[in-house]
Amino acid sequence: RAVAGYVPILQADFEPFIEFERLVERIDKEQVNAMIEESKETQSPEPVAAAHVEPLKPECTIEDFAKIDLRIAKVVKAEAVEGADKLLRLDLDVGGLQRSVLAAIAEMYKPDELTGKIVVYLANLKPRKMRFGLSEGMILAADAGGKNVFMLSADAGAKPGQKVL
Repeated sequence: RAVAGYVPILQADFEPFIEFERLVERIDKEQVNAMIEESKETQSPEPVAAAHVEPLKPECTIEDFAKIDLRIAKVVKAEAVEGADKLLRLDLDVGGLQRSVLAAIAEMYKPDELTGKIVVYLANLKPRKMRFGLSEGMILAADAGGKNVFMLSADAGAKPGQKVL
């Protein structure tokens, strides 16, 4: 039965699509596995030198740990300490409180690298009168030995004064 507007499709209409040029050849699973094994043989891992790790200190109680007040602080100003090759003076914003810390990091950091940096600050360390001034706390850092010192910082969103848990 004929339908109005119906145009029959003939095999000749498909011939432009039947002839094609293969762009890539199919790879079977065995070929893939062979390539993986071959790459494993040529990529022998480099031996990793064991890092020197300081021995752990004796355990402390939760009550001992609770005495420590760690806070997020922002370095407002950092400057070299005149007459001291290793010290930088860091002026910190600890959530509205202003503190000044002397840190022996001048060999690792330039003052302009630290301004604006968000750091972890030991807030309740007893202030210490030093030859070059008063230090009101401590900035936390990881020490890998020698001049490899890495200041601890907080993730984006941490605000000065927030308590570190």
